Amino acid sequence: MTASSQLITELSTGSEALLAKHSPQAVIGMLDAIGKTEHYHHASDELAATWASITQEFGSKEFGVFQRIVMLHLMDDFEARAKKFHYVDGVRQCFETSFARIRSNIEDPEFADYDSVNDLLMKDLALCRHVMFPAGAQVVQAHSGFSRSLMVHGGISQFCRVLWLLAKTGGNSEFYFYHTHQAELDHFTPQGWLALYLNVADMLKVTPDCRGLVSTPWFLDPALKDVSPRLAYIREQPEQNGASFFRIAPNPDSGALAKSATRRRLYEEGKYVPTEYCMVWPRKAMIRWAEKHRAQASLPKNH
Repeated sequence: MTASSQLITELSTGSEALLAKHSPQAVIGMLDAIGKTEHYHHASDELAATWASITQEFGSKEFGVFQRIVMLHLMDDFEARAKKFHYVDGVRQCFETSFARIRSNIEDPEFADYDSVNDLLMKDLALCRHVMFPAGAQVVQAHSGFSRSLMVHGGISQFCRVLWLLAKTGGNSEFYFYHTHQAELDHFTPQGWLALYLNVADMLKVTPDCRGLVSTPWFLDPALKDVSPRLAYIREQPEQNGASFFRIAPNPDSGALAKSATRRRLYEEGKYVPTEYCMVWPRKAMIRWAEKHRAQASLPKNH
């Protein structure tokens, strides 16, 4: 008996009525049927109804038990599921770290974040079913893109820059898109961001149809250079190595004010308005940067 099957057996004890009515494998089938371009939060009507039925009939704790069993089955199936994604070694190492964290959560009887549908659950499910892959400071979803509406947000200059980018990349779809995962903030460090960029660059080499890396987090706002200079490096590295940035719109609810008393104070004083930007780092530029970075890192220190 594997460690996972033993844990599944332990979790199943006392949940026989739930598992007799709702099959984890059937739910995995529902998850697998979701289109590859859907957001990681997406649930089909059938899946949403099944989850609601479990909670209503058996309660939130049993819902959490069910999700734990589903994730254990998915993690046990890692190699079979990973075949078509061509994961590089760096990403595989990140999976080991993420799966160790998820297993620790599953084994902790006090852990309650799997007991309801929330962002942490959906991201961990997405990792387990390969809708996302962990890569360092962020988790990454494939088959994403950016909106052509960027052309109307920043004046004629941005309009022209977006047109130029579309011509350069060949379109606005089939990009990797990174997301912050609150359960993995230990990796939100300069080293974690470097790992992210290098891992994505390596993934671009083995996924030739992917056009590059995109994201729209609040911490790409150039105002952070003055407001929160310790975060400025996140934008600076890609900006200095071929990435383009496009203004979207002011958004005080973007998350920029959630954990910083300084940013909240500056916002209340009218000295800072959180503004969303979209980053697009085309594949050729990102791969070129990664190769240059590694070449420089391998030089003797006195070179």
